[in-house]
Amino acid sequence: MLSFERSFSLRELRVRAKNCDLCNLLHFALSSLDMKDETPIQVRRRRSALELADSGQRILHLCSASGLSGDYIQDVQNGIPDLFAIMNSMTDWPLYFELLSQWLAECNQGHECHQRTMFCPTRLIFVGDSDPNKLRLVERASRVDYLALSHCWGGPTTDEKKKYCTTPENIRRRRKGFTFEDLPKTFQDAVQVTRKLGKNFLWIDSLCIIQEEEGKSDWKRESKLMERVFSSAYCTIAATSAAGWKEGFLERKPTIQSVQVQDVSGNRLYVCNNVDNFNDDVEDGNLNKRGWVLQERVLSRRIIHFTKKHTYWECGKGVRCENFTRMVT
Repeated sequence: MLSFERSFSLRELRVRAKNCDLCNLLHFALSSLDMKDETPIQVRRRRSALELADSGQRILHLCSASGLSGDYIQDVQNGIPDLFAIMNSMTDWPLYFELLSQWLAECNQGHECHQRTMFCPTRLIFVGDSDPNKLRLVERASRVDYLALSHCWGGPTTDEKKKYCTTPENIRRRRKGFTFEDLPKTFQDAVQVTRKLGKNFLWIDSLCIIQEEEGKSDWKRESKLMERVFSSAYCTIAATSAAGWKEGFLERKPTIQSVQVQDVSGNRLYVCNNVDNFNDDVEDGNLNKRGWVLQERVLSRRIIHFTKKHTYWECGKGVRCENFTRMVT
């Protein structure tokens, strides 16, 4: 199987899929492509992927959860087919956030990119109250670890801006406190991530910079500090999958299928449609088409990218995916 190279048509594969789990998975992966039933298809294995021989397009992913070594699996990445499928709770996600925390811990211990300046933004959102529904806008905080949110606004209406943004009219109230429920879903998810990573402070542009201000003096002053805001953040949260404030980025529909296979030596591998693709998911994602995001991403020392299919970690030492695979940049 590991030297896999096969030719067939989609029609032939559909027949085989009735009695073969791998054929069924191949058919599932290929069905989304614009192919006719009788068109010859050649699929080959290239390291940790099954790909179309004519184009090199990856269609299925190979991974080894056991970290085995040997001639047959030395070029197969260690990983798991689907982290979400083995999590204990879809509301608490302990294993998921344990992985994100581990990424940060490893970077803190061994990478130069964990070092940051003494800068602290003018305003931050305090999310560490004992009441999880209570938030507060704080000003001139001492040097603290904070996370920064990189996100798409998504064309909010005038009423939505007045409701969610910090303005001259509501800033005094927000200094005293406001509620988690007052925020749109994308901001709520950012608060949840900040808390799960053990931090108490979060920076979001529309909440920490006064909006709808006559003369916009606060925006003019704060926009000059963007370089320091993102370069000094403990970590940047990139809400890549959210097209706007109301969408959120933590919830995902389960779409991953996998089968377990065995090589001639009895080593077990997974074949799955969980094909991580940093270029498509992040580089060409909607978020990275924004002009501001280029600056935010370049300046950030560490970023967690929340995309529709995967969660990726990016720092100066490379890129990692939630299925435990790693891509060196």
